[in-house]
Amino acid sequence: MGPSSRARVAAAAGVAGAGLAVCCALFAWARHSDERRAELERLEARHRAAVRRFNSEPHRSAVLRGEPLAGPSMKAVSEVLPRFRELARPAAKRTVEQAWLDIERGNPLDAEALALVDAHRDALVALRRTTQHTTVGQRYPFVGSEPPAVIELFRAQRLLLIDAARRQPSDCLQIAADVIRSGQGVVPGGGLITHMVFVRIAGDATELVRSCAARATADDLATAHRELRQLARDAPVFAHTMRFELLWGFVAIREEAPRTLGPFDPGAIDWVLQGRDSLHAMGQALVEERRWRDPRWASYRAAMVHTTELAGRYSAGGLFGDPVDFTIYARRGAVAESRLRATAILLDALGRSSSRATLSTGAPPSLLDPVLADPATDRPMEYLPHRNRIAWSLRSDTGTQYVEPWPW
Repeated sequence: MGPSSRARVAAAAGVAGAGLAVCCALFAWARHSDERRAELERLEARHRAAVRRFNSEPHRSAVLRGEPLAGPSMKAVSEVLPRFRELARPAAKRTVEQAWLDIERGNPLDAEALALVDAHRDALVALRRTTQHTTVGQRYPFVGSEPPAVIELFRAQRLLLIDAARRQPSDCLQIAADVIRSGQGVVPGGGLITHMVFVRIAGDATELVRSCAARATADDLATAHRELRQLARDAPVFAHTMRFELLWGFVAIREEAPRTLGPFDPGAIDWVLQGRDSLHAMGQALVEERRWRDPRWASYRAAMVHTTELAGRYSAGGLFGDPVDFTIYARRGAVAESRLRATAILLDALGRSSSRATLSTGAPPSLLDPVLADPATDRPMEYLPHRNRIAWSLRSDTGTQYVEPWPW
């Protein structure tokens, strides 16, 4: 065989070897593709089962007063919200914000704020009526509490608080309690945004409760104390919010799956690694969702322990793209719940005092009520009559960790 023949044979062998390598690569890619698609189908089936379980769990809350109504509260809220569209206008936003600042500073409401309240009189009555529904929360995937609707509800609730501020103390205390109940009604089935908006409006409502209490009778305070205690008892748990976020996180990752699990592209190695990471993150989301179903994580104290374990786990390429420290949100929820419980004790103490400006010398019986314990420690609040305040263990974002009678 001459040199030219040997060269042709070598070239043919090289081509054959390259073809075999390509075939092996394509076979390996097909096998990886089949494995990942099968794994994806298994994960999607687990996700559908988790969603069915999530939606089948009842969320009920007793009404504060009056006759209970049938049907979900979220449906009733979604029917009322369109009547508050005007509040999205820049001028209305400024009026509401200025009115709330006036309330906090003890100034009288201006004519624009009063006119805005009067223009929504019937809508505000309808919004309060939604709190008569015993079935609260919503189904996944949520529709009624997407961020735009959450903000609309917040504006309507803030306007309701402005209306309460000009009422008699008994009406003011009841309306403030209704606003908290309204916020609690949308948290089950919602995510972190819904939960944080609720934390904000609940803080505003408890602030108004202290203002109204300064002018209230002992009977008014006793009634308000009972209602706030009921709100503390029926408060939504943070664990349910975390479950929602993890189920939603699965969907967010799945939307990226066509890119990482889809047709073959030249970056085969990158494709295999990305596909593996996506599937791992999807599976991890369902694992964490199952853990949050554990009743041990129902309290804020336990939730903060569990979220500490989760902090920073989901970095780039994981569930949420950027690191998420869920402990921050659990802590803010615990502070809001602490403020609500401490305010309930404050009303009890003021009702037993000869003055609405100072706490009773002796601790009120509600201080030892387990429902009104410090959410972060499960121990009684600190009752400090010599400092005229009731304190809890966690500091808020502004550094406060107590409530006191409204300053005169």
